[in-house]
Amino acid sequence: MLKVDNITVRYGGLTALRDVTLELDEGGFVALVGANGAGKSSLFKALLGTAPLAAGRIMFDGRDLAGLQTHERARLGIGHVPEGRHVFKNMSVSENLMCGFFAASRTVDRQRSLDFVFSLFPRLAERREQLAGTLSGGEQQMVAIGRALTGNPRLLLLDEPSMGLAPAIVDEIFACIGRLHDEQSMSVLLVEQRVGEALELCDRAYVLQSGVVTAEGAAEELTRMGHISRAYSGGLE
Repeated sequence: MLKVDNITVRYGGLTALRDVTLELDEGGFVALVGANGAGKSSLFKALLGTAPLAAGRIMFDGRDLAGLQTHERARLGIGHVPEGRHVFKNMSVSENLMCGFFAASRTVDRQRSLDFVFSLFPRLAERREQLAGTLSGGEQQMVAIGRALTGNPRLLLLDEPSMGLAPAIVDEIFACIGRLHDEQSMSVLLVEQRVGEALELCDRAYVLQSGVVTAEGAAEELTRMGHISRAYSGGLE
């Protein structure tokens, strides 16, 4: 489904990513882990078209994404849950969720889509007319995920969904992400600092250090071989 082929991303004279290759199969769940500054956000920006490639290419369903704007990539079926949530605070929960329809890859049954999000996050159903800015951080994260889902994505990009949330809420969020993958066969690419939870959910993981993929494979194998602990040890970033 997704093939990142030897991409390089530069900001001015700084190389953020160098010769990065990554693959995600249809229905797969891949985690991208690494310390702060490793290049994870730069990879997401490249996937979304907000960071130009200095080299390499990105393929989605066999189509080269070069030259496509962010909204065009969304309509191909790439959904994005941004770091920090970025909900529309002066709009209601329902209005935020309906914003996702503009990114829909094809005609969708809007009521069915909303009902699905509300079944996944019953708390949002109870607060559907409440302004998103008055919600807790965890509830706002649910809105952000729900908004991406109403866009009818085939691939969901999740950028640090646990950031700033209480442990109990994090468990709830990760349980819902797991359901999306297991019950809906949704393809997921997850960037997450809480490595333990990420590795429990994913099929495969890639370790990113200083803009370079240093290891890839099954989560259990990467942990056993010490790649994860080395990625987070001192002096890397």
